[in-house]
Order: sequence, then C-alpha cells, then structure tokens
Amino acid sequence: MGYDKIKLENISLQISQKQILRNINLSLETGKIHVFFGKSGSGKTSILNILNFLYTPSTGRVYYNDIIVNIDDENQINALRCSELAYFQQEMAFIENLTSIENLEIFAKIKKVSLDVETIENYAKKLNIFNLLQENISVLSGGERQRAAFLKLLALPSQVVLIDEPTNNLDKENVDFIIQGIQVMKAQRKTIIIASHSEAILNIADFVHLMEDINEI
Repeated sequence: MGYDKIKLENISLQISQKQILRNINLSLETGKIHVFFGKSGSGKTSILNILNFLYTPSTGRVYYNDIIVNIDDENQINALRCSELAYFQQEMAFIENLTSIENLEIFAKIKKVSLDVETIENYAKKLNIFNLLQENISVLSGGERQRAAFLKLLALPSQVVLIDEPTNNLDKENVDFIIQGIQVMKAQRKTIIIASHSEAILNIADFVHLMEDINEI
C-alpha cells in the first residue's frame, strides 16, 4: 500500500455563477495512474487546473505530501511547480522557431536542472521522434508535437504529472506512443493524473475516478 501524494478535501469551484465542481473528496496514491473520466464539461480539466494552481477553488483544501497548500503563498506555489509538477495541456507551450532540444533547454533552465543528452535521446527513440529532435517545432505535425511534449515530461524531473486529454485527435500509432510514454513515467514512480474520455487511457489506469460519481452537482 502506497501513501497519498495528493488529497482533495471538500473542493468546490464556481466560475461566473456556474457551479463546476462541488464537494470533491479524493486521495491520490503516489506512483499510480489516476484517470478522471467523464464527458466534456464534467469538470475533469478543472481539477487539473486546481492541482496546478491555475484555478483557486471556491471552497476546500488541497494537500501535497500531507501539507496544506496556501494558494496565496507564492513561494510555496513556485516551489511545487518547480520541484514537483509537470503539466501537459491540449494547447502545448512551445517556442515555435526553436527545436525540441532547444525548448527543453529553456524548460530546464526554468526548473534549474541539467539535461542529460543521452537520456533525452533514449526517450526520444521510445516516442519515435529521435530524428525530429533538431527540427523546429513549427514544422512538426500534431502527433509529433504531442510526442515532443511527452518528451519534456519524461526528460525533466517531476513527482506529479498532470495530463489533459493526451490522445485527442491522434491516430492509433500516435496513441500507442503516448501510452508507452505514460507507462515509462509510471516506471519512474511518478504520480500521473489524467483527464480523459479515452478507452485506451482507461486500460492503463490504476484508479478511475468517474466525474458523475465524485462531483456532487
């Protein structure tokens, strides 16, 4: 039995008079794949945004490592983002006129870590983008960009990986590479939290959290 990396206690979220989440209570075990599953608009991406501190919950508390997160404490939030968190969004943040390697170098500087070129190349081979490492992001296809984003998740240190709809609009081959990347991260003992409505993602989940069951709206 592992320990809980993250706890959500009585989390509710209201935006512009619309209730998005109500009374979310969950414990997310470390080193496991957790999938928030539900239809579009069910609030699963909002949970990721709360876990990454992009949204402030209307009520409730978030715990990392059994410590309450104070959303107003900029030092605590920055420390968590730097040392703990990695976030994969549907709209991936890249500098378009730089290569994947150059983008990784910038992300590494932000996190104040060093890059291991051999490790990056090995992960790139697993994701089948080794031959694209020196290509500008702007010339990559949608699936190639998705895999380049996963390379960032694999190559840079983190304890918790938040992933928003990683298989959207991908063909089976690209989905298979993404699944392989997620499994590599699990082998690294990362806690992986995914918002998805993909059956392929469900098949590799350790825990599935159905939005219709956990969200009391």
